[in-house]
Amino acid sequence: MAHLPERFHAVKVKAAEEKHLVAWLSKRLGHVVRSPGLTEAGCELVGERLLPAAQLMYEDGGGRRVTLYVRRGHPDTDSTFRLVSEDGVGEFY
Repeated sequence: MAHLPERFHAVKVKAAEEKHLVAWLSKRLGHVVRSPGLTEAGCELVGERLLPAAQLMYEDGGGRRVTLYVRRGHPDTDSTFRLVSEDGVGEFY
């Protein structure tokens, strides 16, 4: 089965409504959500979606997407960043 990225419904709230969507996600998740600027990395915000975390989707000029999940940490959780690669897919968390 070929991977077909969703072109029209990839996000719930479009980037044009960034102020609204960041405020909405922050209210729904009970903590401040910030939408980081990734323009220096060649990616622009496409939009966001509410899941058990905030999902922020970015896209570069070639149509490749980067998705960032933001959630409130737990005080007992290890907050060390990790880079993992498996089967050609990389994750940074």
